[in-house]
Amino acid sequence: MKTVALAIVIVSLVACARKGTTDAASLEKSFQEMMSGATLVGHSTFDKKEGMSGEERYAIDKISKIAGDTWLFQARMKLGSH
Repeated sequence: MKTVALAIVIVSLVACARKGTTDAASLEKSFQEMMSGATLVGHSTFDKKEGMSGEERYAIDKISKIAGDTWLFQARMKLGSH
């Protein structure tokens, strides 16, 4: 699941860069706006267990930059029926 989230972040940043946005502050603001309210859906695997987990949902309510390269993701996770 971490790989999926990382791929989304990279694709988002590349998309922003292609729009002609070049400064870091604009890219970070675009990333914040794109990811706030997003939902990530996927599956994960477990060590020494066969198969995949049930569907997992991560509803990202809001993200904000704390300092440097540190971001705070306020999210809710749904795993199966929990």
